[in-house]
Amino acid sequence: MKNWIVLTFVLFSLLHGNLYAKTNNLRWEGVASLNVELLEEKARAYINANMPELEGVEFKLVQANVGYYKNSKPTLDISFIHSNSFKSMDQNKTLGDHNQYFIKYYMEFIFVEFSQNGEPIKIKLNEALLGEDEANSKKRFWDTYNSF
Repeated sequence: MKNWIVLTFVLFSLLHGNLYAKTNNLRWEGVASLNVELLEEKARAYINANMPELEGVEFKLVQANVGYYKNSKPTLDISFIHSNSFKSMDQNKTLGDHNQYFIKYYMEFIFVEFSQNGEPIKIKLNEALLGEDEANSKKRFWDTYNSF
């Protein structure tokens, strides 16, 4: 665990052909490493097993996050956006029934949390608000989706 000391950061973001997008094993020599390919493989299998409604849907890796906090256990999660992520507000799962923002559309991100023994243990959804107008909201969604 000493290799993970003081790591609280986003490891990578795969926007616009980032160098890390082609790297399977990220290394900080003598400090830390992350097998992105294995992490992604385990997260995809966990999503497929726990969210069968998304079978056959294309997923894109967004980022992996590793966190170390002095007074609690370290964290590891990976997030995805999928081709069915564009949704109307009446489908939201995290904002509740009351739409105080008068927003009609959002996009959904799926986060898979890992245990300290490297196994996926939990799925969380994060909904990013898009807007009131369907055409502009769809454009913002596809621009974001295609950037990964």
